[in-house]
Amino acid sequence: MKKKCPLYLLLMLSCFPVFSQSSGLIAISGKVVELVDGGQKGVPGVTVSVADQDYDITDKEGRFLLHLKSEKSEAIVALEGCPYPIVSPYGGKIFIPPSGELQIRVCGQENKKLRQQIDALEHKVEGLESQHKLSQRQLSKMHEALLDTILYYEAVIHSLSNTVEEYESSLQERQNRITALENKVNGLEQELFVALEKKYLRQKELYEAISGGLEEYTDQVKNLRDMLLPDRISFYFLNEGAREQLYTTINNYNEARSFILNNHEGHVEAAAHYWAGPGISKQLNETYQYLLEDVHNEVVYPIEFSVNENLKLFLSRQLGRSRATAEARKGAEAAMSQLSPRIEILEKKCADMIQQLNTSL
Repeated sequence: MKKKCPLYLLLMLSCFPVFSQSSGLIAISGKVVELVDGGQKGVPGVTVSVADQDYDITDKEGRFLLHLKSEKSEAIVALEGCPYPIVSPYGGKIFIPPSGELQIRVCGQENKKLRQQIDALEHKVEGLESQHKLSQRQLSKMHEALLDTILYYEAVIHSLSNTVEEYESSLQERQNRITALENKVNGLEQELFVALEKKYLRQKELYEAISGGLEEYTDQVKNLRDMLLPDRISFYFLNEGAREQLYTTINNYNEARSFILNNHEGHVEAAAHYWAGPGISKQLNETYQYLLEDVHNEVVYPIEFSVNENLKLFLSRQLGRSRATAEARKGAEAAMSQLSPRIEILEKKCADMIQQLNTSL
């Protein structure tokens, strides 16, 4: 009976979509590899499948090709005919579309030291996951980086174990070097775990602040637009309750804009530091500039100023109701035709920006 190893696909990703968007499918290539002393090797004859989507059997080098639904953000795969447990990707999750070749790594019990390190890493990441502080993407990246570190030093130790250097006078001296290196690796792995945890926690905080700020602003600017429609202007000169609602909406809008204004430069700098994508910080800066200049300065502010200023003149009895209402409506009409199209563009920019930040976590 064939043994099933549940696996969920994530990882190193250099994948190339080859199907058109109309097909709703994306081609993802990958490789199943076994971790062995000093390296890895492909595992042939393994069935890699995604339920209700596609399957393939690995070739002699362990390679496979799957056609997955492009509208899905994650996929879960299973390995059939695999004699080894899967060690990565963590949790088996892949985020679609990936950016590179999928690498599914498996490991047997023969290499006890490596297996112990992998199990210890799994336990650490599971503990962090239980705290619900990091996203699944961040946990996966963290697990991958730490596993790569373990495997790198395993390869170094393996090479040292098989090398007889001229200046080494005894087997014991060589063993002492190996032991010292193993101890160093354990310390480095723990330091890296702590550093990555801090990095990803900060990255998540920034993501929530940036995405929350953009979403709040788009919500408030739409609320303000609806309150400043030309047909509604006269209500604010007739009814105190309507005026109070308008003032509340304006205050909410100003708070949302102030958050962006006060934090946008720091967020752009942080995006360059905490996100790997080279265009992330540039795109974020362009989104902020469109929001602050094209939407607020050029359109929202003139409308807001026109209505507010004429309300002040009316309430201080410097202008009569009819004239103040007409002036406010005229100012609103002049800019309102530009506001809705710009809000629509801004919403698309913000949604794309948030998606880019999320998929690059």
